[in-house]
Amino acid sequence: PVCQSNCFQSLSAPFQDLNRTAPVNQALTTGLRTAFPSVTPVVYQPKVGFAWSPFGAKNTVVRGGFGIFSDAIPTGGIDDILTNAPNDPSFVLFNGALSPAAAGNLNGQSTAANAAFRANFANGGAVPAFNFFNPGLVQIPRYDEWDLEIQHALGWHTTLSAKYVGNHGEHEEFTNPALNAFSPTGAPFGHLPTTQPDARFGVVAQTQNVGNSNYNGVTLTAAHTMNGGFQFQASYTYSHALDEISNSSLNPFGVNSVGNVDVVTPLNPFNIRQLNYGNADYDIRQSFVMNYVWSDAIHHLTSRGPNALVRGWTLSGTIFKHTGFPYSIFSSNETAALQGSLFGSTSPATTTTVLANVVGSPNANCGTSAAELVSGLPNPCYNAADFADPTNNFGTQRRNQFRGPGYFDTDFDFEKAFAIPKWEGAKFSVGARFFNLLNHPNFAFPNTNADSGQFGQITSTVSQPTTIYGAGLGADASPRVIELQGKLVF
Repeated sequence: PVCQSNCFQSLSAPFQDLNRTAPVNQALTTGLRTAFPSVTPVVYQPKVGFAWSPFGAKNTVVRGGFGIFSDAIPTGGIDDILTNAPNDPSFVLFNGALSPAAAGNLNGQSTAANAAFRANFANGGAVPAFNFFNPGLVQIPRYDEWDLEIQHALGWHTTLSAKYVGNHGEHEEFTNPALNAFSPTGAPFGHLPTTQPDARFGVVAQTQNVGNSNYNGVTLTAAHTMNGGFQFQASYTYSHALDEISNSSLNPFGVNSVGNVDVVTPLNPFNIRQLNYGNADYDIRQSFVMNYVWSDAIHHLTSRGPNALVRGWTLSGTIFKHTGFPYSIFSSNETAALQGSLFGSTSPATTTTVLANVVGSPNANCGTSAAELVSGLPNPCYNAADFADPTNNFGTQRRNQFRGPGYFDTDFDFEKAFAIPKWEGAKFSVGARFFNLLNHPNFAFPNTNADSGQFGQITSTVSQPTTIYGAGLGADASPRVIELQGKLVF
């Protein structure tokens, strides 16, 4: 990425090699045209595939392939670099009037602060400590993917298949926001220094392409089509996805609710793989998916009655069932303490988390019983005594080693089509769609803050992603939703 007006900036040397006594404007190189020191210039993406009918078999085929794929650089990382001071400094102000006409108003304060900051920076004077996002060398993320499938036609319009899929990712984006961090107590904490390394800066974050991921999964699929207009496809997948960060440090997976966290930065900044490598945020071990359609269903059940009544009915639906997503149990006390000592911040790119130490033998899985009341009292799935705040290290818990409730949903649709006289091929249909047909509640993660009074309790449900509201729009789509519909097909 380039900026035609030379608007990028970077540290003039690796953070640990900077002259701590020099003015800040000597620690930064400004007016850069490119965002990164270098980017992979040529990306090779070879691919190969094959299909084979063994021994001349007419009903069986074996397919497979291998390929190397690349990913684009997330633009969110460029946005963070563009907002670095001194080009785009930001200020936090308090107790000023909102009206620009009032004395000491916030607008005037921010204008004065900006002018003072720019003047002092240009003259090599003292400036307030500010956060800085520094890019490292960029390698394009690469993914090696492979698969092998056996498919067999049984006859009677039925096919079965078994497919193995694997991939390995490397050079994935990872942000380490702890370059300027120090021990919150002044006593040893992990390998953090006891004092702030560079008082000229606040949080210093470095983004590199150093993350890795792995996936292996087997999917069994059955598909069937009947002469009576009924067809279905069902699949079962057993898989395991592992990584150090899911969706890079810029994009939390986002299934967590109030009282939970997304781990998007290193848990131990000096050893990324030690605590971070584990179940991916979206790791689902077992999943079952089915969809079905029955065209002209009533007519195939009974041919009696007038065509206007028995013809044109279509029934269809889906079934989803999978095991729960993984999560981590964190210490809000230590998270706040380390954020106060420049171990990241609460901004999306540098949100840091300190996981609680596991000192007991808690359950790895939290089921729906944590949403129930027993004798009028909460029924948490964890005991706070099994966890402790890490006071001198980054914790012993591996990321995403706990798992929440499973998920089940079934949707159903029926419609009746009517032919339109003297309009060949045109039909008008009316019907209804039932989302979450059984009004089945699916529960969110429990509260995973080991320092919270609601720790281990499930207090909310999750919405179905298949409804008319879509996903992520804020509507409560967790209960049954019914949509009446009319449709003209021509």
